[in-house]
Amino acid sequence: MNRTSILLFFMLINAASVFAIDLPIGTSSAELAIKTEADVGEYYGKGLPLGPAALRFVGENLWVSDSLNKRLVEFDAQGKQLKSVAIATESHVYPEDFVILPDGDFWVCDVDNAALLKIDAAGKILEKLTEIGGKKLAWPARIELLPSGNLLVLDYTLGELIEFSADAKLVMANAVHGRSFLVDTDSVCYLTEKNAVIKLVTRTLANGKESSVTLPLTDVLDTEILAHPAANEFVIGFKPIPKEDDQASGLYMLMRIADGKTVATMQAGFPQPFFTRLLISDDQKKHFMVRLAQTSANWVLRLEPIALDFSFEKSGG
Repeated sequence: MNRTSILLFFMLINAASVFAIDLPIGTSSAELAIKTEADVGEYYGKGLPLGPAALRFVGENLWVSDSLNKRLVEFDAQGKQLKSVAIATESHVYPEDFVILPDGDFWVCDVDNAALLKIDAAGKILEKLTEIGGKKLAWPARIELLPSGNLLVLDYTLGELIEFSADAKLVMANAVHGRSFLVDTDSVCYLTEKNAVIKLVTRTLANGKESSVTLPLTDVLDTEILAHPAANEFVIGFKPIPKEDDQASGLYMLMRIADGKTVATMQAGFPQPFFTRLLISDDQKKHFMVRLAQTSANWVLRLEPIALDFSFEKSGG
C-alpha cells in the first residue's frame, strides 16, 4: 500500500531537534567551514555553496570531511570535536568522500585533482593514485572498504564502480548510474541505467552472482541508494525532473521500496548540493538526515534522526 508522508521542516525541527546531533559551522578550527557567497579567489567559478562533503559513523563517533579546510574531523555523539586530521600539503585539495582503514590510515577522494590520496593518522600523504589499472580517474566521488580489504571507488564521470586491491591493483569494474552505492557484509549494491530504465543491482561478494530489480522511477535526477534497512528493502533518494515554472524545482524525495515496489515516499526538502550523503546510518542502524539548520546563535550542520518507515511518530515529526 502506497502512502506519502510530507516532511515539514518546522515539525521536524521543533519535535526532533532534542535528539539531533549539531556540528558547529564557522571560521575557527573548532568549526566546519561552509562557503555560500561568490569568491574571486580560488573558489571563483565553482558551484556554490560548498561545505562538508561526506559524513560517516565509525563506531559511536562521527567523522566529517571538512572539505574547505582540507581536513577530516572526528566528533563524539554530542557534537564535541575530538580530533582533526589535516591533509599535509600546500597544494589545493578538496576531500570529498573518505574511508578509514583498520590500521588508522585513510583513503580520500580528492575531486579537485581527480585523485585518491592515502594519508596516515597525522595527515601525511602516503600514496596518490590518478589511475587504476590503466583507468585514469576523472571524478572519484565515493569510496568504501570491502570485507576482503579491497576498496571500491565510484568515478562519477567515468560511470564506473572500480574495485582495487590494497596494493592499488585493478580487480574489476562495473558500469554504474549516479554517484552512490552501498556495501553490506556480504554484498554490494549499485544502480544501472539503460533506455531510461533504472535498475538496482545486488552483487554477492562471495561468488559474484548478481540480481537486479527495476526501480519504479521515471523522469528523475540524482537517483541514489541511501540505505538497506532489511532484506530486499532499500531507501532511494531522487529529484523529480521539474516541469516548466515548477516552484518545487530541486525538491528531494525519499522512497522506500520492497521487492522493487514502492512502500512509502517522503519529501525531504531542498538539501545542500555539497552533501554526498543526505542520509547516513550508524552501527546501531539508527538513521539520520543531514541538513543545515539555524539555532538562536548560529548555523549548524544537523543530523536529524529519522525512522525509515517515514513515520512522524518515530522520526520525531
